[in-house]
Amino acid sequence: MEIKDLIEKFKQNGLEFNDGATIEQIIALETNLDFIFPDLFKQFYLQANGFKNDDWTEGMFSLFPLNLVERYNECEKNMWRWSNLGCYCNYQ
Repeated sequence: MEIKDLIEKFKQNGLEFNDGATIEQIIALETNLDFIFPDLFKQFYLQANGFKNDDWTEGMFSLFPLNLVERYNECEKNMWRWSNLGCYCNYQ
């Protein structure tokens, strides 16, 4: 299945996508995470930068936009500060 077909299938189920990310945004996130994304991931995000409005499917599947991945990564870096409280919230 082609990426455009997968995106269309999600859209048929009422989900909306953000416009595609730029290659510069992807590279910046890779640098920040110290991780290189697979080419298929990059190809997908160049066409659709995650679901709009942090939406998810009926089965609770979501595709986060890159800025949300970045924000969650920053949250994870500081998680040890919250762990002593016995709770962790990953949504702001």
